[in-house]
Amino acid sequence: CGDEFFGYTNTCCSNFHTITNFASDFINEIRNKVDGDSTIKSAVVSFATNGILESGFSEDDSATLTMLANLEYTGGYTNHQDAINFCNNQFPNDENSKNIIVLVTDGVPTRPGEGQEPSIFGLEAAEDAKNDGALILPVFVTTSYTGDQYDNSISYMQDISNAGTDQDKIWEAIDFDDLANLVS
Repeated sequence: CGDEFFGYTNTCCSNFHTITNFASDFINEIRNKVDGDSTIKSAVVSFATNGILESGFSEDDSATLTMLANLEYTGGYTNHQDAINFCNNQFPNDENSKNIIVLVTDGVPTRPGEGQEPSIFGLEAAEDAKNDGALILPVFVTTSYTGDQYDNSISYMQDISNAGTDQDKIWEAIDFDDLANLVS
């Protein structure tokens, strides 16, 4: 895993496994906090250059957790549009369901471009999902963002979330290891 040309061999895999561990911990934490009468279903969408539905909705946490443990890093760009659309398309058409997208990302979108700023496509997908009733919770790993780039990235995360300008509604990790602190 990684790219020896750029000098980050195995770093990506380590970071990716930290993300999948966070996702597993998040699922377990939700399960522990919800009363036994509630039905909780989870699905997993991975994304890089394209989104991929890894597992559809299931009440079987063990199947989802096993899938997360075996998920492999594919590398690529960052396509929030595909990720959000794949998630939103999985939700049942049920007014009684609470549909939540937890978008774990280490950056703003870099795909698709199609002649426009990639973030426009992520924002449009987020608006569609929110209009359909989804709650979007960005989990943003801010390892490489400083100054204006950081401010612009946080603003984007606020825009795709349901938080509006409330930065407290964005889960921010200063590095990949900090993800564990968000669910403990």
